[in-house]
Amino acid sequence: MGYIPEGKILEIQRSVNIVDLISSYIPLKRTGANFKALCPFHDEKTPSFVVNPSKQIFRCFGCNTGGTIFHFVMKYENVEFPEAVKIVADKYGIKMAYSQGSFSEEDQQEKTALYKVNKWAAGYFHQQLLTANEKFPARAYLDRRGLSSASVARFLIGYIPDNAGEFINAAKLKDISLTELMAAGLVVKRQESGYDDYRMLLRGRISFPIFDARDKVVGFGARVLDDAVPKYLNTAETPIFTKGRILYGLNFAKNAAVQSRSLMLVEGYTDVIMAHQFGFENTVATLGTALTRDHIMQMRRYADTIIAVYDGDSAGKKASERSLDMFLNEDITLKIATLPEEYDPCDCLLKLGAKAFKESIDKSRDLFDYRLGMVKNKYNLSDISQKAQAIDELLDFTCQLPDESSNKIKKDLQLRQIAGEFGIDEKSLHARFMQKYAPQIYRKRAFAPKEAPAETAPLAINPSLQLLAEEFICLLISDNSLIEEAVRIHDPGIIQHKIYNEIIDRIFDSFNTQRKVTLSQVLSTVTDDALTQRLVRVYDESADKGLDITKRFAQCKKDLEKLKLQNRLQELKLQRAQAEKTGQKDDNIRLLKEILECEKMLRTNPATK
Repeated sequence: MGYIPEGKILEIQRSVNIVDLISSYIPLKRTGANFKALCPFHDEKTPSFVVNPSKQIFRCFGCNTGGTIFHFVMKYENVEFPEAVKIVADKYGIKMAYSQGSFSEEDQQEKTALYKVNKWAAGYFHQQLLTANEKFPARAYLDRRGLSSASVARFLIGYIPDNAGEFINAAKLKDISLTELMAAGLVVKRQESGYDDYRMLLRGRISFPIFDARDKVVGFGARVLDDAVPKYLNTAETPIFTKGRILYGLNFAKNAAVQSRSLMLVEGYTDVIMAHQFGFENTVATLGTALTRDHIMQMRRYADTIIAVYDGDSAGKKASERSLDMFLNEDITLKIATLPEEYDPCDCLLKLGAKAFKESIDKSRDLFDYRLGMVKNKYNLSDISQKAQAIDELLDFTCQLPDESSNKIKKDLQLRQIAGEFGIDEKSLHARFMQKYAPQIYRKRAFAPKEAPAETAPLAINPSLQLLAEEFICLLISDNSLIEEAVRIHDPGIIQHKIYNEIIDRIFDSFNTQRKVTLSQVLSTVTDDALTQRLVRVYDESADKGLDITKRFAQCKKDLEKLKLQNRLQELKLQRAQAEKTGQKDDNIRLLKEILECEKMLRTNPATK
């Protein structure tokens, strides 16, 4: 995504009322001048989530989260700041603008056109299904699979007809061109004809619109109605659709996932739909592709635990085994649930019921226990050589755990369990483990890419200086009449922290151009969640206490002056140490005098007491 200019961010913020936006996600109740709700970010029985329309900010007094419209969307949708800005803009029909970045305005227009085409096509295919005779093969198939009319409507399931001409003409009535239909992968030109003749790419199939996490249709899955192979096809990848990055059903599952901090991962479209139909609403699936790291990263946004639910047949078990190890290097818990033989999730729910399905979920095993069970079934443990192979396979698995200290206990517990399961001495097993593990450590460290030094993090600051900087910022926002004096006294070298100085400069610039600065305006470009929460808290608490702003600002000036002298004293001492080291006698004497003068000022100056 390209860089979003600060002016565009402020324009979007000024155009959207925070009460209107948040009430589109959660129910709000007016209490005096503010609005209250149960916090969507932590469990509570008494509402402590407050939206302040006059300040255009929100704050939860239970979990201390807070910020502007963008910070709410960031937390609720689990997205980064630029994506949150775009979500708000799209929601309110505000045209985005980008400065130089990874894509141009033309790229954005292409994506917008693809979203429009897919949204219309999903509705068109859905109507084709709904208006068909009840005995129509597509409807009969869905009935046999047990999909309710509510599920068909919710997931916008449809039917892709054979007649491309009618489809193209219907699109034209909605100002959608043939070129756009082809770009979306819905219509293709017949290669064998010498004249303009087009066909529906996935004709004669049931359509499953594929939504991204923001409810936008990005592509389609389609299933045949007979025994033709392949049973499922997807539309081609486009600038808005990459199969390895999309999880089917995530748009419907994300809220339940956030509440339970878990996601269930299944294999097919109908598995997802049936799980939701039976109340397991935290269920998603990959799009007939192997699980990727991008999939795992997406799931991590919403959940701490992933429960992979696989078919009871051997193919399902093999598929699960291939995808297991990818989770080892990620900070997320994976559990494996295996269904009864010959049942996929859809059939299990329909034929055995929700209770039996839940029992399988409740019996899910963690990654190591699952692998242990598979290895024990794979080898003949009465044969010494096969038993040794089984142990080595498990040690290879344990070796793959990252080197972080948090994994040391996990490794020790796994080794202890292997020793117990196979009846061998723990010391011997540990020696074998180190024999296999040490070369891997060497390879990891020898060939690991060197990381560039990270920029100063918002939290990398002395706590007392942090409080002073945040107090200074909030005072200027609370009383803009203090800003002109603050401009005169502010010295970036005092606070010596990039992000705080950037915020202060932004306050000065905004006041210079608009003569008014608000908290929501300042927070509009603060992307660090922890810093946002602290600024909201400091601002709110100081306002609630009704403290005298003039007195607080006077004290703040004293503290800044004292800090300036302390910084100067530290700098002089470093210079003198260097002068002594290099034998510069004159400089040493001069610096000593300056140090003594600085120390005297710290003792006697009223501004530093």
